Amino acid sequence: MTRLSLCLETVFPDKPFAERIRLAADAGYKYVEFWDPSDKDLKQLAAVAADCNVQFTACTLNEPRNYQLDRSAGPVLENIRRSIDMARSIGCPTLIGLSSDVISRSDTQKYIIIENLKRAADLLVQADLTLVLEALNSYVDHKGYYLDSAATAFEIAKCVNCPNIKI
Repeated sequence: MTRLSLCLETVFPDKPFAERIRLAADAGYKYVEFWDPSDKDLKQLAAVAADCNVQFTACTLNEPRNYQLDRSAGPVLENIRRSIDMARSIGCPTLIGLSSDVISRSDTQKYIIIENLKRAADLLVQADLTLVLEALNSYVDHKGYYLDSAATAFEIAKCVNCPNIKI
């Protein structure tokens, strides 16, 4: 069965965010995703989604550009904890994690992401949530973004070796 998930950030930009869920439901979508839960009224979104029989499939980690996965472990892990609580409050099973832009040409960023995800793995397993790494196109619309290769993302996931961390 194919599940199409509509990214609410990219549609109906002139409408209040909760209204976008209703419009997605009216268009036939049963699944939606969105960016940054920190700037949204999650209780309102959960109520509207329940009323419209729509499920959240994914959202980014809280403040994804401030807490990128290749940053200092302490703040990243605390943010993953906050993000887990936010996702659970709305029944969202998947979090989306980002890297920062390229800092160097060495593998330093990759190893930091691996170590941070190894530290976060138990949190995700206990919460029964999945964190997916988002590889973005650095050639067209995310110039300078570090994690721009599916191969690197798969290598990271393989090194972390946790079923709750995917691409």
